[in-house]
Amino acid sequence: MSVELKIEVRDFFSETLETLDPSVVQESLSEQLRLEGAWARYTNSRHRLSARQKLRLLALRVVRQWRRINAPPLQSMVRLLNIELSHLSLLESGLASGSPWIMIVEDDGECSDIDDCAAGLAGFMTAAPREVAFANLSESFDVRELGLGELLRDSDISWQGDIGRSIARSERPVTNTVCAMIYRSDFAARLVQDFRDQGLLPVVPIDWKLNSTLMRMFAAGILTHESCMWVIPAPITQLSMHTGTTS
Repeated sequence: MSVELKIEVRDFFSETLETLDPSVVQESLSEQLRLEGAWARYTNSRHRLSARQKLRLLALRVVRQWRRINAPPLQSMVRLLNIELSHLSLLESGLASGSPWIMIVEDDGECSDIDDCAAGLAGFMTAAPREVAFANLSESFDVRELGLGELLRDSDISWQGDIGRSIARSERPVTNTVCAMIYRSDFAARLVQDFRDQGLLPVVPIDWKLNSTLMRMFAAGILTHESCMWVIPAPITQLSMHTGTTS
């Protein structure tokens, strides 16, 4: 199985020569709060918010009011835009290569056993049914912390690496950040187009932009309960989410 590697380090936003107005920060904070609420309802299998979700959303609303006065710096929006534009560049490069699968790993992703990861991914790409659009490969948040345990089910695909891992499917397409993801190329093409249609503003983290896409595609029937897979435990650790862990 041949592969191509591309590392993206460009400052895309500076290359656009565009400027951001300070109002972008407030618009972006409001949009992320809206997405948090929509995501909480989307991921709840009983279609109603749990007490924990209600409490979290209340806390987020309080923080949102505080940030109307103490807003994060405008530069933070530029950083988020550069991350998004880097993901888009890598997806487009993958599509241009003609590869059936595209894997993206962010710079804080660490793999302790490359041979296990390679063997497991090769087996996954060979065995994954056509309906599978993408898979989560990063150990970022704990599944219980995300409240997604009720959505995950056993699949018929086995991990072919040396380390004991399982491959689960999700009743709804969901993510565990985008630190390490593998996309089927036809879904990646739809994803790129959706991101372009959304535009860059308001600015939200790439994780939430993908979540927004997943909710729309699931509602439209483009994605189904067979579209999303999770490797558990994931072969790639997101170091920024695991303090004290070193590569």
